[in-house]
Parts: sequence; structure tokens; C-alpha cells
Amino acid sequence: MVLAMSASSVTRAHAQSQGVQKAFESVKESLDNLVTAKDDRQPMELSLRIETLRKVFDLSLAEAKDTRVKLLELEGLKGNEEIWRDISADSMKDAMDYFQSQEQYIDDNEKTLAVDDVKNIAKDFKDWRDKNYLPVFSAVRDYFLVNQQDKTIETARKRWQKIDADVQKLERAKIKGIKDARTMLVSADKLIGESSAFNKEARTLFFSMFIDSLTKTTSTAATSTDESATSTITELILSPTSTDSLVTSTETVASSTGEKATSTAPIALSIRDTVKQSLSKVRDAYNVYIDMSALVRKLLK
Repeated sequence: MVLAMSASSVTRAHAQSQGVQKAFESVKESLDNLVTAKDDRQPMELSLRIETLRKVFDLSLAEAKDTRVKLLELEGLKGNEEIWRDISADSMKDAMDYFQSQEQYIDDNEKTLAVDDVKNIAKDFKDWRDKNYLPVFSAVRDYFLVNQQDKTIETARKRWQKIDADVQKLERAKIKGIKDARTMLVSADKLIGESSAFNKEARTLFFSMFIDSLTKTTSTAATSTDESATSTITELILSPTSTDSLVTSTETVASSTGEKATSTAPIALSIRDTVKQSLSKVRDAYNVYIDMSALVRKLLK
């Protein structure tokens, strides 16, 4: 029966995001070590510094290339969402060119580089990455995170429908105690609904920060040169309408009439945090499915 299942699909999706995060943190840690490590505490041979820097360039290049490919594979986008996709893909190409140029510089000058030279290259690279690459990459990562969660929720809904069909069969067979399974299924349905609401909130926030902000640019593009319009769009992507992908809980906002809010102060959530809450609800639903499976096996003995 469909009831005999696990939360493996949720785990796989989470593992994929963890893999990206692990590579991301690896680059950050390596850069920090190259820039800030004190030689008296963490002595690093020149050859090791250069090898570490090459690793940073390689990981960064692979990350940007993979991100660009995923962006270009997106189909069916319209309006500002398509513009955002294209500009973000172009930004990834610019980053790839920069990463490759840095690696080429190391190849051409390796024999004459000193420790301080490597430190300065790493610092300049980190500054460029923080300013020009990370804002776009982080937005793209959030976009795909929301999309992946939509698919996870859809899978959970389809699983619910199949389990519901099984429960209906058992209800028609008047299996004693099946009412408890129905109650559990209702709770799973509620959890999936809550998960969907969280992810919709994350998507709305993303669009308000990175997509809807392009409206002004697209409406004035006819009176601007292509180069200036593209430049403006890029600036909007690099500097979203809000900072740090924050969303404020609607439950704590005062009314438009000026009436004081009775609850606590607003809680700021990032897009990723909101998706994380959505994922947590799906996991809870799958845990209900697992408990249901155990219950049905017991009822059918």
C-alpha cells in the first residue's frame, strides 16, 4: 500500500542544498584563511597558499558555471522574471571570466609571487566577490530554493492523495480504528497547507525584492539606450529594495488606522528561513505518514 513510505524525497532535496552550502562555505573559509591567517599562529608555506588560492578559483568557477547553466535552463519566464534571469546569467558569465583571469594571473606569475602578493590577491578577490558576485548568487540561490520547495510540496500533496485513496478503501471495508488514520491524514493535510503558505510568503518576498523592482526600468527602457537600461537593471539586482532578504511577520504589524499592535515586536525572517519553515512543515507531514503506516499495519493484523 502507498501508506508504506518514507521521507526520502525531502531528505534528498535537503542534501542537495547542503552540498551547495558546503562548497560555498569552503570557498569562504579558504579565503578567510588566506587573508586573515597570522603566520606566527598558522604558518602556511607559499606553495600551500598558492594551491589554496587555486582551489578557491576552481570552486568559484564551477559554482558560477553551474548556476549560469541552471538559469539558462529556465523556460516559460515572462516579463521582469525573464529579464532578471538573463541579467543574472550575464552576471555569472562575468564572474566566470573574472575567476578565470585570476587563475591565469597565478599561472603567469607563480614563480615571482611572494606571500604578501598571495595575501593581496586573495583580499582583492574576496572584496570583488563580496561586492559583485555574492549579491547575485545569493538571490539566484534563494530563487531555486523556493522553486525546489514548490516541487517538494507538490510531491507531498500527491502522496497525500494516494494515501487518502488507501484510507478510503479501508473505511469502506469498515476496518476498526481506521478513524484514527483519517484524523492523522487531516492533520497532514493541514501541515502541507501551512508549508505551502510559508513558501508562497518566501516567493512573494523574493519577487518584491528582486523582480518587481525592475518594473521602473522596463517601463523607461524605451527612452534609454540598451547599455544604460542594462546597467540600471544590474544595479537593481545588486541592490534590492530591502536588505538581507528580510520579511516581517504580518501578525505583529499595527493596523492602517494607527491602532497599536497588541502582539510582540515584528520578527524578521529571511527568504531562506521562510523556506526552511516550509520544509519543516513538509517533514512533519511525512512523519505523520510514517506514523499512519505503522498504525494501519497494526490495524490489519
